[in-house]
Amino acid sequence: MRKVPEWLRAGFRLVFILTLNVFCLASAPAAHAGWSALGPTGGSINCLTFDPHSPRTIYAGTRRGGVYKSTNGGTSWKSSGLTTMNIAALAVDPSNPNILYAAEHNDGHAVLKSTNGGANWAPANSGLTVPWVYALAIDPASPQTVYAGTDGGGVFKSTDGGAHWRCVTPGMILDVRTLALAPHSPQTVYAGTGGGVLKSTDGGAHWTGFGAGRMGLPVWSLAVDPTSPQKIYAGTASGLFKSVNGGASWTASSGPTGLDVPCVALDPANPHTVYASVYNRGLFKSGDGGSAWTLVGPSHQYIDCIAIAPSGPKAIYAGTEGGGVFKSTNGGANWTIVASSMKNVAIYSIAVAPRSPYTVYAGTWAAGIFKSANGGANWTAANSGLTDSGINCIEIDPSNPQVLYTGTGGSGVFKSTDGGTTWKAANSGMAGSDVLSLVVDPSHLAYVYSGTNGGGLFRSTDGGASWKALNLGVSNLSINALALDPANPQTLYAGTYGSGILESTDGGAHWNVANTGLTDINVLCLAVDPVNSQTLYAGSLSGGVFKSTDGGAHWAKASADITNFSVKTLAIDPSNSQTLYAGTGGGGVFKSTDGSMTWTAVNSGLSNLYVDSLGINPGNSHVIYAGTDGGSVFKSTKGGN
Repeated sequence: MRKVPEWLRAGFRLVFILTLNVFCLASAPAAHAGWSALGPTGGSINCLTFDPHSPRTIYAGTRRGGVYKSTNGGTSWKSSGLTTMNIAALAVDPSNPNILYAAEHNDGHAVLKSTNGGANWAPANSGLTVPWVYALAIDPASPQTVYAGTDGGGVFKSTDGGAHWRCVTPGMILDVRTLALAPHSPQTVYAGTGGGVLKSTDGGAHWTGFGAGRMGLPVWSLAVDPTSPQKIYAGTASGLFKSVNGGASWTASSGPTGLDVPCVALDPANPHTVYASVYNRGLFKSGDGGSAWTLVGPSHQYIDCIAIAPSGPKAIYAGTEGGGVFKSTNGGANWTIVASSMKNVAIYSIAVAPRSPYTVYAGTWAAGIFKSANGGANWTAANSGLTDSGINCIEIDPSNPQVLYTGTGGSGVFKSTDGGTTWKAANSGMAGSDVLSLVVDPSHLAYVYSGTNGGGLFRSTDGGASWKALNLGVSNLSINALALDPANPQTLYAGTYGSGILESTDGGAHWNVANTGLTDINVLCLAVDPVNSQTLYAGSLSGGVFKSTDGGAHWAKASADITNFSVKTLAIDPSNSQTLYAGTGGGGVFKSTDGSMTWTAVNSGLSNLYVDSLGINPGNSHVIYAGTDGGSVFKSTKGGN
């Protein structure tokens, strides 16, 4: 599965901090006429938590979709504000379930608080010097006391319900991914860090753990046995560990061992029953405190969080990366998906079939490929044969819409010859690559180019059956975008991170730097004018849009109206090449009708402004699809207006 590179995360953080004013901290506005949300349903779930007084009320913190709330045990969900935010943790006040805290990780909002069950939110950040928060914990004996685990700043504590915070780990540069309080002694606080577990027995005044108790491993999750608080379980980057002496020492569990364990949870009715997720393998269960384990599913899911109903009907919820929420009412023996009303899928790529324009494909961050045969009204998974669920790009053969190629986040290229019904690996010569971009030569359909993340460029001359590196001048580069000159497909452009734009006039055999006038060499997307191939456009990480009118020899800034946003995707109207669309990271969709001289935001109804991909119906260019990071697919039938 594709992981976002640290350089890209860091760049987006800077952009996001500069543009916090564009976010609404209240409930999402109602959709308007411009764009409508289509699906597919599901999404990436970072955290789950219950209302302790109403076990059928559950909150889900999502990746780029904010907070969802269900009051009927997951049967239906409703967006509960903070749309487009990446919610890393949630905590409900045990004495007043209307009070809810959310930890935001990515956009610099840190901690937000709701006093009406998630209907409205406000910042609760005074004193928090680190804007990215991973974990939250509330003292059940004194609910005004809240702890926050931060990205690089250690642990912060508030004693007035989030109104003010202070660091309780001064001088410690720590990533704190998880927090746990001893159930009957909440002054005892455990913090899972990038190097093991820290412990405080006085509410954070003093800490121990970097001595005998240190595991030397990143700790993702912690669970304390409420009946025997000296027993603690830790999910780490290398398996599950257990302590029987309050964290003084740790031993590796008999299973799962050596594997990434994102979450661990104990059955509140029987703490000897332990659940632990293993990355990409599903959920394991132990009935004897961690000695023996059984895989209980949902299998082959990236499970990031587990929540077990504190009372009432036995119910276990598993939040996945890309697959939404699963629920079991029989201890994990059977599972059902309960995310039918969530539209929270991260869409990295959109492809519209050129000769069948109602056929649309959506490549996702962690749920594979979805296909719609009716313009996005309905979606079905199209993953048979795909062994990698992270999809970076989709390319359709321009003469045969049944032939598709997809680039995955670590398994190279896959090919379908039946419209996505089945897929086969097409990786000979480049297996294991993180493929960021693909393009098919329209004059030689067996010629396919593949740009990779750090591995340079590959070319296939036999429709993906075999690949050869074409890396003279581009080896070790991350090639985010590829574009061919439609008038002369031997001319190929590559947009890279850190090296700008490269041009080849011999089908990729040799490359020249084409950066004159380009003030941002972190290029995320490219587009070539279909009418005049000497006109090119490039979208960048922080410089907006650039335009060349001489085949890339010179570039000039062409986005004075797009400020402080990364431009992640570009699309040119096939019926009028003076009309362009730019999808941005945080600013939604911008439209130009004069060849990029001026731009206007066209976001009415677009509740998620992180647009990673765009697709235009070739038969009716007023129909546009926008793939968002955490909001699934949106559609406009009026050119975005």
